[in-house]
Amino acid sequence: MNFSKRFATLALAALVVLSSFLFAPCSFSQVPQLLNYQGRVAVIGTNFNGTGQFKFALVNGNGTQTYWSNDGTSNAGSQPTASVSLPVVNGLYSVLLGNALLPNMTIVPVAVFTNPDVRLRVWFNDGSHGFQLLTPDQRIAAVGYAIMAGNVPDGSITGAKLAVGAVGAANIADGAITNAQLAAGTAAANLNASGQSGVASGGVIMSTNPNATELLNAGYVRLTGIETAERFNPLHNAPPGDRYIHTAVWTGTEMIVWGGVNANSTYLNDGARYNPTFDLWTPISKINAPSERAGHTGVLAAGIMLIWGGTNATTPFSDGGYYNPASDEWTTIPANGNVAARAYHTAVVTGSNEMIVWGGLGAGGTPLNSGGRFNFTQFQSVTTLTNAPAVR
Repeated sequence: MNFSKRFATLALAALVVLSSFLFAPCSFSQVPQLLNYQGRVAVIGTNFNGTGQFKFALVNGNGTQTYWSNDGTSNAGSQPTASVSLPVVNGLYSVLLGNALLPNMTIVPVAVFTNPDVRLRVWFNDGSHGFQLLTPDQRIAAVGYAIMAGNVPDGSITGAKLAVGAVGAANIADGAITNAQLAAGTAAANLNASGQSGVASGGVIMSTNPNATELLNAGYVRLTGIETAERFNPLHNAPPGDRYIHTAVWTGTEMIVWGGVNANSTYLNDGARYNPTFDLWTPISKINAPSERAGHTGVLAAGIMLIWGGTNATTPFSDGGYYNPASDEWTTIPANGNVAARAYHTAVVTGSNEMIVWGGLGAGGTPLNSGGRFNFTQFQSVTTLTNAPAVR
C-alpha cells in the first residue's frame, strides 16, 4: 500500500495504525516547553473514534536512549508505564507534549534539544488490541529546537553578531543605562550644552535642612504642602465580603481572593477577582471549588491558582483545587494519604511550576515538620525529614 510522507504505517495482526505529526511553537512572551503533536489513527482501515490511550517518548536516532517520556519511566527507548487519554474524532487527535496539566504528562526538559538527533516514538491502544508501537520513529525538525531560544547562555551574543546601527534608542529599555556605562562628566556636559545647571529646569532638590541658606541664596524656593504619607485607595463594591485568614494571589493583571472566615465565624469557599485598571470586582465560580476553609495556602503556577490544605475549625484538610481564571473553572486536587492534612502551613512554587508545602498544624493541632511536592496532577513525593527544621 502507498502512503504520503506524512504518514507512518504499522501492521500488527489485524491492527493498522496511521499517524501523522506536526510540531509547532506556541505564541507566548517566552518560549514554552511544549510541542504540539497532531496525528491520525485508523484501526483495520477505519478511522478510530473514541478515547484512545497514547504513550510518547523522545529518543535518539536508533531508539536506544530515552531523552523524555510522558510519565518519566521510559528507559533505553522502552514503553512508558502510564498512558495519556486523548479524544479521537474521525481518526484525528492532538496533544501538547510536555503539558503538565494533563494526567501522566511531564514537562519536556530544554536539555533534550541539545542532542542533534531527537525522534518521537508513539504507542497507541484502541482499548481492544493493546498498545502497538508506531514505526518508524519520527525525527523532530528545527521547530522543536526553538525551545532552546529561551535558554541562550549569557554572553554568547557578541558585537560581531550585531548589524551596524541595529541597537538604537527604540531598542534600549528605560533605565537600562546606568552611571557605570557613562563616561565621567557626560551628564553634566549634556546639561551645560543646553544651558542647564546640574538640576534641569523645573527640577527639585531634596535637602535634610528645610532652611538651607546656600539653596535659598541660589534662588531655590522651599516647597510646602507636600503629602509624604502613603495611602490606601479604597477598593469599591467588593463582592467577596468581609473575611480574614483567606488567601490572595496576583495573576499579573488581577488579584484573586478566596476562602477565609467572615465576621459571623462562618467558613467560606467563595471568592472574587479584582482588576485595579478598571477598579472592578468579579465573583469567581464555586462549581467544583474546595470546601469551606481558612488557614489554607494559595499560590500561582503557570497562571493557575492552587489552593491546598486549611481547616474548617474542626478538621484539617489534605485536599484542594486549582482555579483557571481564563475559563473560570475549578479542578479538584484529591486528598493524598502520603501528605498529612494541615492548616497554617507554607507553600511555594518552583521554577518548574511545582508546588511545595511544608509545616503547619495537623490533626488535633499537632505541629508538623513534614511536607510534599505537587505537580498539578498529584503529590509526587513527600519531602524528606532528614535534617528538616523542627516542627512548627
